[in-house]
Amino acid sequence: PLDSIQVPSRESTERIRARVAQDGRFRLVADVISFDESIRKAILYVVGNTVVCEDLGSARQLCFGGSQNPRSAGNEDFSIKAVTLEGHVISRSGTMTGGIFSGDKNQAGRWDEKASEEMRQKREALEGE
Repeated sequence: PLDSIQVPSRESTERIRARVAQDGRFRLVADVISFDESIRKAILYVVGNTVVCEDLGSARQLCFGGSQNPRSAGNEDFSIKAVTLEGHVISRSGTMTGGIFSGDKNQAGRWDEKASEEMRQKREALEGE
């Protein structure tokens, strides 16, 4: 039930929003997605205080260094989960996962075509039996 899930406090959300508001490269995920207000608590549970960033460089700057890094403002306990438009994720612990690069997109398309052709050939062989 929605009344039993824990969501980030309003204070922590506003603190992060204030930190990233000056830079157009960063926005709270909850501020950029559309959803019905009746499920707001569920959405906040899922996305938390995750920040969406334009690119990996921006996400790194936000999470690890530079003027937008909350840690540089003297708050060592402050950590942010960031996700980029390309799909990279930087967790609160600092690990990075996901994302694709332009070369990966081309390779993925070739693999899909190759796999599809192989499956077509297998299907035709099975239908011929």
